Amino acid sequence: MGADVAASLKANTILDAAMEEIKRVLLPLRLFSTKFEREPRSWRGNKIISVPYYPLETLASRNYDQATGYTVDREAKLQAKAVTIDKRKYQDLSISSEDWNVFSDLDFEKVGRNKGRKLAEDVLIDILTIVTQANFGAAIINVAEDEFDSEELLVLDKAAIDLFWPVGDRGLILNSSLDHFVKRDPQARYAAYSGDSGVWRNASLGNRLAGFNYECSAVLPANGERLAGFMVFPSAILVGMTYIEPEPSVREKLTAFEVMADEEVGITLAYRQWGDPDADVGRRIIECTYGFAKGEDKALRRITTPVV
Repeated sequence: MGADVAASLKANTILDAAMEEIKRVLLPLRLFSTKFEREPRSWRGNKIISVPYYPLETLASRNYDQATGYTVDREAKLQAKAVTIDKRKYQDLSISSEDWNVFSDLDFEKVGRNKGRKLAEDVLIDILTIVTQANFGAAIINVAEDEFDSEELLVLDKAAIDLFWPVGDRGLILNSSLDHFVKRDPQARYAAYSGDSGVWRNASLGNRLAGFNYECSAVLPANGERLAGFMVFPSAILVGMTYIEPEPSVREKLTAFEVMADEEVGITLAYRQWGDPDADVGRRIIECTYGFAKGEDKALRRITTPVV
């Protein structure tokens, strides 16, 4: 019983630390339409999750007619799109019995953080490969990184207004270079002088910037198109997440199986642990099971940098 409790504690320590790092790296997902399934059986038959989203364009307002009453269109409802769950990415850790005895003070929390961070980076890069010219059209801004400042932010703000994007759901993601040059902008320094010290105290622009819900991503993929950022409405990218439940005979061989979900970001993690007596090795897996799809063309505008 003691060994089982110890194994469970180590599993929870790794999973908790991994989830903390994954939430930090995958925060940009909060700007998309996401859904996670707590029960994998609900999608097991077809590997599909129906991800709801709010479309940018809605039907015109109707005039009430006392003679006919309210006329309700069948299309005037929340929309959803089928997202195929076809991705399984994981980070693994193998510990031999010899290492287990030599490194008895192994920091499982640090292991979880490192594995979780890398897993999150790879998942985010994969999802953001969908942000291409073919999917979302020409860039709204094409500017050298060291020339990106508050003026470009105002261009994006005007574009969002002209597109009639609701204020509360506008999102902005910049790579680390654009984020850096915005911090160097005199407007950021003025904000610090005015009492907003986040740039100086935390080296952060915060989670709101120029009217957008803001996230910086150091792993934004260039996609071969010099992608440096984008403004986004949630219906542009649809993401579904769940976990793979082990087949019963597989489950019996595992010494630990844990699942953790976070509703704020919409992510799910699974942890598996088992031993291989022949190899004299203990194996651990942190896995993310997901899928993604393009939503509305008009719900994303890319920011690129010119070829030097």
